[in-house]
Amino acid sequence: MFSASFPISHSSRGAFKINGLAASEIYVDGVKLTDVSELDNIPGERIDKVQVKYLAGSNQSAALSGGAIMITLRRPPEGGFYGAVTANADWHRACDFGNEGLGGMFNYRYKNLSVYDNLYIGSNKYKETAEQTFFSSDERSAYSEISKWRGFDVRNRLSLSQQFKSGAILGGSYHIASSNLKPKSITSGNDTYSLIDKKNNALAQEGTLKFYLPISKRGAAMEITADYFNRRSDETSRYNTNGTELAEIKEKYDLDLWKFNADFTYPYNREFVWQFGASAQFLNSKYNPNRLSENNRFETSDTPSKSTGFTPLVYVSANGQAWRLRYSFGLNWQLNRIEYSDLKAGVKNRNTQWSLNPTVQVMMPFGSRMQHAVMLNYKRTLSDIPYTAISSVISWSDANNYSVGNPELKSQSADMLMAGLSLFRNKLNFTALYLHSHNRIWWQTFRNNDNVYYTMIR
Repeated sequence: MFSASFPISHSSRGAFKINGLAASEIYVDGVKLTDVSELDNIPGERIDKVQVKYLAGSNQSAALSGGAIMITLRRPPEGGFYGAVTANADWHRACDFGNEGLGGMFNYRYKNLSVYDNLYIGSNKYKETAEQTFFSSDERSAYSEISKWRGFDVRNRLSLSQQFKSGAILGGSYHIASSNLKPKSITSGNDTYSLIDKKNNALAQEGTLKFYLPISKRGAAMEITADYFNRRSDETSRYNTNGTELAEIKEKYDLDLWKFNADFTYPYNREFVWQFGASAQFLNSKYNPNRLSENNRFETSDTPSKSTGFTPLVYVSANGQAWRLRYSFGLNWQLNRIEYSDLKAGVKNRNTQWSLNPTVQVMMPFGSRMQHAVMLNYKRTLSDIPYTAISSVISWSDANNYSVGNPELKSQSADMLMAGLSLFRNKLNFTALYLHSHNRIWWQTFRNNDNVYYTMIR
């Protein structure tokens, strides 16, 4: 893989890339964003600085490859505040796309206490038409499809940060997001009319506590972080063929995630710094269906299930500079332990993987004004546990296609080597990337009767 790009790019779909790799994490004043659309409410003039980490380090999950973007906002003067209100409205006639929203951002400071709030309320809709043709040894079937959805969502983040005279910082953040989505798929052809009508209500909440403590005047420091994420959703799906309702299923999804981090920084001297720490993540996910009617046309899942996961990580890294050469060497140990339970049959699938993951990052600036640089990076990655992919829940995209997970999946790992050339202070960048994966996850499509195709992750 080879690319030429600016160091940070932003696609129309909202994805940020660093030297061609998708950014793994984005932080605003030390708070990790779960929804990058929060950035839409922040005026550019309120941003103080942006720091880019070109590759995920040893202190981050081995599943992360792309770097991190650290955004620091300007602090209001003591007793002062600033805010902004934004509004948007888009409409595209060709696909009946509509997107309207109202947002606001507020930042207030009283002595060493900072208050930050980011609110958004919006609605959207979309419509798409397509055609499918199925061939077999003795027949040809053509279908036309209409997919459309309408949604409404509200989200808000409130963050508080208190700085003490000792230099210690105590911060907390609470994020809540509520969404209501109504997708619909209409398929017609071969004298058959099928309708899949869904309603999904979801509520997500996230809380973060962070404590930073300077230990010495030389820069030694400790940072403790605790994260909690909770998501609840209720979905009702109705399946209709030729005006007759064949099935209705109600599904409940529950997800709880806890994560704890302890990170330490110890400068050996001005040009050499040790970093080390540990983290642990716990996950608990439940799925509970309630089938109100049976049918032979649309296969659905009636199996309640539960997934649990435990991911500990320990790391150490050294960062420094020798002459013009800037380097970082790190190593982490990560374990992925997952358990999937079929609560109806009482059957459990367990899987445990662990890996030692080295990370090497080297950069050498050159030129009369040091405005150019060459970079060489290596990282071994271990993907997150594929919780969604292991689920045996059947998800229909239209009347002829559905997907289903595989409880026996294992996380995939990969070795990644990246070389880069930066010219004119990051105004022009060339990146070459080599990736070799292990336990690769792939998709295979099968055909049932009645021109129904299903995709399973292998």
